[in-house]
Amino acid sequence: DKGNSYVETCDDEGDSALQISECLEIGFKAVQKCAWPNVRKIMFLIEAELQDECDLCGNTYEILESIRDTSAWSAAADDLSDRLAHLPSSKNSNNEFSTNYRRDCMSKFLISALEKSGRNEEVFPLCREEAKITGSWVRYVERLIGAKKYDEARNAAEEGIQQVGKKYPGIARTLREHIAKLAEKSGDYDSIVFLRQEEFLA
Repeated sequence: DKGNSYVETCDDEGDSALQISECLEIGFKAVQKCAWPNVRKIMFLIEAELQDECDLCGNTYEILESIRDTSAWSAAADDLSDRLAHLPSSKNSNNEFSTNYRRDCMSKFLISALEKSGRNEEVFPLCREEAKITGSWVRYVERLIGAKKYDEARNAAEEGIQQVGKKYPGIARTLREHIAKLAEKSGDYDSIVFLRQEEFLA
């Protein structure tokens, strides 16, 4: 907290942020080697990342990746899922961007915890639900494409454009690009022409 506050007010071209990050790195290495249960280590590091507003927690990723305890990751997933369920949605918030950002950060760590615990079947439903709440359709579509679920990816991209296209044109543009690539893969060139017409008229 003190690091975030200080970095936000100082003007030294990032020198302070670098020095604070180096100090925190020592603490995170201590967490890695201490006698805490793995789930406590995981949640401590994730909490640090969630509170980090200035990119001060540089080495937490490597430490988290080094923890290969599936039961600990499953417990962390349950904790994160409960916390995500209690976060407000942008429909009930005066600051839509900030609310969506917090949910996206939390769900990112939840997805990672689910994968590391072997609960992969829960990832796609979570991504779809969060896409409806925060507009994170690109993440959902790209995960479907990565899993070679091309028809589902195209349907999700079209749904995302319908939901957020007017509000977030950048997201809609990315989703259209994914649709175009999927259409090209399947030889559906008429759809590509239609998409380009939509872009021109938007």
